[in-house]
Amino acid sequence: MKRALTGVVAVLAAACAPLNPPPSPAERERAELHWARHREALSQVLGFSLQGRLADDRGRSGELSWQQRADGSFALQLRGPFGAGGVAIDGDVQRVRVRTKHGEQLTEDPRSWMREQLGWDLPLDDLRDWVLGLPAQGPVEALVLDAEGRLAQLQQHGWSVRYERYQRVGALQLPQRLDAESGDIRLRLLVDRWTAIDLAAAPDDD
Repeated sequence: MKRALTGVVAVLAAACAPLNPPPSPAERERAELHWARHREALSQVLGFSLQGRLADDRGRSGELSWQQRADGSFALQLRGPFGAGGVAIDGDVQRVRVRTKHGEQLTEDPRSWMREQLGWDLPLDDLRDWVLGLPAQGPVEALVLDAEGRLAQLQQHGWSVRYERYQRVGALQLPQRLDAESGDIRLRLLVDRWTAIDLAAAPDDD
């Protein structure tokens, strides 16, 4: 998976702590090597399902279910107070159907709908990659790696994403908790369970 990583600053997360010594060239090289392998493994993920919880800085929270399909379509459900009693969004990034207790509607601008109805929005076209621990397509303003070569911080498309914890899912390291911030929007996603990871088939050996 090719990604434009222009203007990226790739350093160890430990270097951000003022009391820790800066990473050595060998540590930087090792982290970047791990990142190349980690990114390649994640690029093989075509689809997934997850269950988790989404919260904002105003104390609102709700349960989240997300199914991402290999064809790029998705189904997302948000239940609880944060979802105003329940919101289901399915479709793709160009056109989605939104269902609530008040009925359903089709929209080509789900982010505007979320801002008007829920007071926040999700960058659906980027979130599919961010939730896996990958930068989305397009320029990246900043990228910080941890010592194991996983994303620790990412700044892209006006959002700042911080990865607090990872969990092992099969052979993959996938995010367990991440915080996303853009302007006055602050969201936290805690993934309770990853399921149905759909991987690209390995090429046949000649």
